Amino acid sequence: MTKTAKRRGKAIGAECEIIWNDDPTNEAHPRYISLGKELADDNGDVISDEFGVTDLGIFYYAEGVAELEHLSKKQPNEDFRIKSYELVYA
Repeated sequence: MTKTAKRRGKAIGAECEIIWNDDPTNEAHPRYISLGKELADDNGDVISDEFGVTDLGIFYYAEGVAELEHLSKKQPNEDFRIKSYELVYA
């Protein structure tokens, strides 16, 4: 099940509940998924997304809302799936 907050501008990420695919309890875990591009420092280490959210607070970088929907279904090549999400707007 997905939720979308009232639109206030461009969607920059999503507050998600994820489930690890190998967890038989199906316990949900809160995680933030960015819809922005990764930004790196001079050493090439990712430090944030293009919206200023620090990399330490980002679980995954998605390429748009369509990828969030894709990750809502169990994928054989992913370790997790999204149980629900609420978009975050700038």
